[in-house]
Amino acid sequence: MRAFDEKYRVEDDRVLIKREADLSGHLDACHDLRAEGAEHGKFHGDHVMYRVASIPAIVAMEWRKEGIDVFDTSPEMRRRVLAKINSDAPYLKTVNARL
Repeated sequence: MRAFDEKYRVEDDRVLIKREADLSGHLDACHDLRAEGAEHGKFHGDHVMYRVASIPAIVAMEWRKEGIDVFDTSPEMRRRVLAKINSDAPYLKTVNARL
């Protein structure tokens, strides 16, 4: 399987889409970043920000089906994204902390 694969099939006048992705490299990278410590993801600009997680596109697409939009910056959606990472996807964290 390639890093990302998408297949289409027509069934009963509907188009079914099957998406698969090999996330092993991504998960290894998240693990390595967690091991480096919090300073690795520090960004400077007008404000100091930290990279705290890395969410692959295929995961973001699945979460969207559940009503969780990683691109929505509203406080409520941010809370929901962080709760989802903490409860269901801690392996996507790039820091060892509760978000």
